[in-house]
Amino acid sequence: MASVTSDAFPTETEKELISQLQDHFKAEFSEREKKGQLYQPLFGELALTRILRQNRLDVDASGEWIRSFFSVFEELDGDTVFPEMMQKMDCIEKEQRLVRTEDLPGVKELHGFVSLIYNHEQLTKTGDPLSFYPLGELNKQKIMTRGVFQRYERFVLHGWLLRAIELDRMSRKQQRLCRVVNIIDVTGCTLSKVICKAFDQRAEKMMQRLEKLVPDLTAGNWVINAPWIMQKIFPWAKRTLKIKVDNWFLCNGDGEQDPDLLTLVDVAQLRELGAFRYKAKEENEQLDADFHYIKRGQVLEKALEVQSGNRVWWKFVVLPGGLLLPPPEVQFGVVGVWDIPDEAPVSSESSSRARCRPKREAAQERPSAMIVEDGGTLDLVTGDFEDDDSDYEGLREEELRHFSLWKAVDGEHQGEVFVPKSGLVVLRWSNEFNILRGKRIQFEVGIVEAPQASTTT
Repeated sequence: MASVTSDAFPTETEKELISQLQDHFKAEFSEREKKGQLYQPLFGELALTRILRQNRLDVDASGEWIRSFFSVFEELDGDTVFPEMMQKMDCIEKEQRLVRTEDLPGVKELHGFVSLIYNHEQLTKTGDPLSFYPLGELNKQKIMTRGVFQRYERFVLHGWLLRAIELDRMSRKQQRLCRVVNIIDVTGCTLSKVICKAFDQRAEKMMQRLEKLVPDLTAGNWVINAPWIMQKIFPWAKRTLKIKVDNWFLCNGDGEQDPDLLTLVDVAQLRELGAFRYKAKEENEQLDADFHYIKRGQVLEKALEVQSGNRVWWKFVVLPGGLLLPPPEVQFGVVGVWDIPDEAPVSSESSSRARCRPKREAAQERPSAMIVEDGGTLDLVTGDFEDDDSDYEGLREEELRHFSLWKAVDGEHQGEVFVPKSGLVVLRWSNEFNILRGKRIQFEVGIVEAPQASTTT
């Protein structure tokens, strides 16, 4: 049996199973063929091969997937959208090039909200397309407040439909099932942007719909430039999210030393992608400074790994600004993100794939401190969101210290919180409310592990 990630064309056994699927949906496929809607990238032999392999060659499960697909495809008015995508792909092929970011419908409307490279100009070593997503350049709060949810959803949807068409045609040319390799750069992502319950609920629901729209078309999603706090929450997210996450891999640093990733891409490609970042992180910008600078509209975080029963203390001051300006102020608060116990229930979507999940562990080096700047995370937002989190099992923040404003004239602020569970405690200074002025702060934080022992950073 070919694996779900195999690039081989269908075997004779798989062709027999494909015939069974075609017989099962004979009426639906015949009706679509009469209307000119039996799209090869969605209903052809290669598409059905991907569906079968994703469902471990289970014909019944594959049939259920196709029925779900019909439902989602109809909701999204697919028979109007998909032919437009086919025509766009015809024009791109005549130019003898890959799909570019500017080819995606609605991308101009989302300028300033999202940044990505849909296809790198050079294919991977295996001949697959390469995409790059700098999550630090996604402004999900701005997308939400400006009311462009549906535009972004359409942008994502069209991108995946174009991908299905492009990979189908590329596969026929190469005589192998091509897949896209995704590089996700989390440089500049703070915890405040990664964990947002209302947003994460919508993203999860959207991803669930997308998983019913196209079979898995990826050769892996590779996360690079993750600070230790992201490495800490990465396995928690994989255990709790109700979406496909078994092909997400956490790399050490920028990926240039990752042997698995380098079987797909070379170092030169990774460096070209990293240079694309619209706002590259300034390395070691505060090594010689005696204060921490929070840029306008951004956030500063200090994360600590804690055990149940610890206490976390802090003291900080907001430094004065210009003489003719009002006293600078920041919003300060403390949140906790708790460990997911090993015995915690895993979502059904994750457990059903556990047997075929690639075994890969990333080294987790913990630096002495983590100071990161503002960023965002992938926004897959539906326009019909319902505020019901009864089935949401993703990561959440628990507020330990209420967020409030502190001014330079308030002097030094001191405080502490009790840690009820093991996990992470994050102290957060926010300047998001101010789009005109940066702020400077000095702080000291520490963990009291026992009455007789403490550590300070």
